[in-house]
Amino acid sequence: MDLIARHHYKVMPLEDIVEALSQNKPILRKTIAISFDDGFEDIYENAFSILKYYHFPATIFMASSFIGTKGYLTLGQLKEMQKYGIDVASHTRTHFYLPEANQEELRKEIFGSKVDLENKLGTVINLFCYPAGGRNVAIMGLVKNAGYMGACVSNKAGPINKSNLFEIRRIKMGEDSDSPFIMWAKLSGFYNLFRKPH
Repeated sequence: MDLIARHHYKVMPLEDIVEALSQNKPILRKTIAISFDDGFEDIYENAFSILKYYHFPATIFMASSFIGTKGYLTLGQLKEMQKYGIDVASHTRTHFYLPEANQEELRKEIFGSKVDLENKLGTVINLFCYPAGGRNVAIMGLVKNAGYMGACVSNKAGPINKSNLFEIRRIKMGEDSDSPFIMWAKLSGFYNLFRKPH
């Protein structure tokens, strides 16, 4: 986060970036979004204070049935973080690998998680993230039909259509092996020239 601040990157809410892309509005160079998957409690314990310090927005992709269970964020923690620009989005209900789900399970995981989160948080849930990047054309269609404006894949997902807002590319950050140079490469976009397609 210090590197992002010192090098004057513009950190925007992911939802704002997706909305701009949906309207074909230009995104300024050095604009990034921060997101977290799964909703582990260490987001609140470790990352939240740092995000507040730098006034950085972020998005948490939360599996709705995990809220308040051991090791995961509580509803109170999510609501507190929302007050400081941390958005909550859907990561299904149970972190189910969607290509292995039947139609009933898909509807529960995709549609049900949106309803769960909206009822619990009192906000509209606009973004979705496929657990482990698992998706196909039919699954992406269901996500769109559920009313999401866009969806993210994981760092380990299959081939990505860069123009499809339901296959938004992300880069995994914060690995112990990330040197300042690797971090810079990831932030700059040059990292994509060298990594294998995921």
